[in-house]
Amino acid sequence: MRICVYGAGAVGGLIAARLALAGREVSLVARGASAAALRAEGLRFRADPQAEPVTLRLPVFDRGADAGPQDLVVVAAKAQALPAMAADLAAALAPGGAALFAVNGVPWWYLHGLTVPGADAQLRSVDPRGELAAHVGAARTIGAAVFLAAERDAPGRVTQHAPARLVIGAADAGMAARIAAVAAALDVPGCRVEASARIRDHVALKFSGNVATNPLCALVRAPIGRVYADPAMADFGAAAMREAVAVAEALGARVDVDVAARVAQYREGPLAPFRTSTLLDVDFGRPLEIDALVGAIAELGRRAGVATPAIDLTYGMVRALAEQLGLYVPP
Repeated sequence: MRICVYGAGAVGGLIAARLALAGREVSLVARGASAAALRAEGLRFRADPQAEPVTLRLPVFDRGADAGPQDLVVVAAKAQALPAMAADLAAALAPGGAALFAVNGVPWWYLHGLTVPGADAQLRSVDPRGELAAHVGAARTIGAAVFLAAERDAPGRVTQHAPARLVIGAADAGMAARIAAVAAALDVPGCRVEASARIRDHVALKFSGNVATNPLCALVRAPIGRVYADPAMADFGAAAMREAVAVAEALGARVDVDVAARVAQYREGPLAPFRTSTLLDVDFGRPLEIDALVGAIAELGRRAGVATPAIDLTYGMVRALAEQLGLYVPP
């Protein structure tokens, strides 16, 4: 199976490195400083913060069209960048190929196949003009919930902080027969992959945690544990989490989460010292991924008739922060 990882940040770099170390045929699509560093010095990967880095020389392309045709494109770019990439993503796919979206937040395909109020299944927070639906389409899409802790230390340098796990599933019933083969191709040491017939359950579990950590850490400019050490912030994060779960369940997902236990884990568990991707984006002056992480859950709430006051306030605050810092890209 020919696999291309589209995006060389923390998630894409980790997945590409783990696949390459396991002997898979893998290439990268990257741009700017990342592409330059990867070509000059290779992908430098640490399996954990204390490990010596290994250097992996992988084919690097500026465009997906140059890498194709691929049996599988693992999309690991920021959600706000995806609509502009939609045509190029499609150009990388071989006939019968699939795109696996390993992105944070609510994915563009989330409403596909669901019966919801409104004229269509277009999720305007993340695919406002329907480019992803038109060029890639749910019939060629595999959804993913990504559970990992990794950091891009610099362009072309990625450190893994904990074992990674991906849960994948079909966004469209027509893709279901291919999921097992894709899971087998991606399941490698250090990055375990499992298939699920209910992928929205896992995606919702992930975005209910993201909405309670990523934006709050960016607003406070502190790791997860520091945020959740404050009782008022912990209560607010828990409220946002419960709202996200209520939205997902109103749309048919089953979200098995103990909010109180998750709050305790954020305060004192292994994720407590972790600096979230949104906080790192603030630190490095990169556009913030707030519409997929926060705004899309509020949009789903409106479609499902579920009130989301904590999420709405979070969205307003983190969007104001992004605008003030010049780091907001409107959908």
